[in-house]
Parts: sequence; structure tokens; C-alpha cells
Amino acid sequence: MKVTTSSLGLSHQDAMIRQFYTLAARARTPYWPGVFVSLVALVMLIIFYQVVSQGVQASELRLQTAAAHERANQRCKALGGRSARDDCFEQIKGGAMDSTEPLL
Repeated sequence: MKVTTSSLGLSHQDAMIRQFYTLAARARTPYWPGVFVSLVALVMLIIFYQVVSQGVQASELRLQTAAAHERANQRCKALGGRSARDDCFEQIKGGAMDSTEPLL
């Protein structure tokens, strides 16, 4: 025989209250801490990924800047006259590498 709320003599309101307490009891089981820990771990993994990605981008930018500086130094060393080389090196030291214009 199937037990229903009407066979137990419970009103609809009593059945709702009983269902609420059943759900509340399920919420107190060890299932929810595991879900919470999983969500925290996922958020920490996403943050870690963002930090590592930013570090990689910064490293690539630093390498590109160093390579551009080295190319500029090589161009300056390849110039024929000493005064032209000195002027070229002064442009590099003065921040000409920050602009988008080529040195020569």
C-alpha cells in the first residue's frame, strides 16, 4: 500500500513542512561541502590561469623589446662613420626605441 499524506492524516501544509525539513536535512549532508570545495578549487584554477597567462604575455613582450633593441644595436654597429654610430646609439639610449618609427 502506498503511503500518501491523506492516508497519514496530514494536511497539505503539514506535508509541505515535512518536505522542507527533508530537503533541509539533505542540505546538511556532506554533499554540499564537497560542492563548495570544488567551486573554490575551480575559481582558484581560473585565477591561476589568468596570472600565468599575464606572466607569459609580459615575458613575450620583454623578449620582443630585447630583440628590437638588439636589432637597433646591430644597425648602429653597421653604420660606416663613427659619428653616425654615436648618434644612432644616443637615439637608442634616449628612448627612440619607444616610438614606432624605424631608426634608419
